[in-house]
Amino acid sequence: MIINEFDYGEHDKEVLERVISDRKKDIKSKQSTIKDFKRILERPRGYKKSKLEALANRIPSLFRIIAMLEIEISECQAELKSREFKKQLES
Repeated sequence: MIINEFDYGEHDKEVLERVISDRKKDIKSKQSTIKDFKRILERPRGYKKSKLEALANRIPSLFRIIAMLEIEISECQAELKSREFKKQLES
């Protein structure tokens, strides 16, 4: 499934709010992992070269995952705002 094909409109408000909360936690976790990897790369004592290369190669992918999570958060927030706007129009 392509992200653009996902329909947030079919989910309850609580589900969207939980997704936003979970994704924010995921972002913090990924940022912490990046920080840990960078710390290891700055002080590489005790690590094999192959392990260090693997850590260095994972950092860019973690940044891409964070970007995707931020997109998902913004799409959920947009759906929630759209629902609020529709409610205001109906009132």
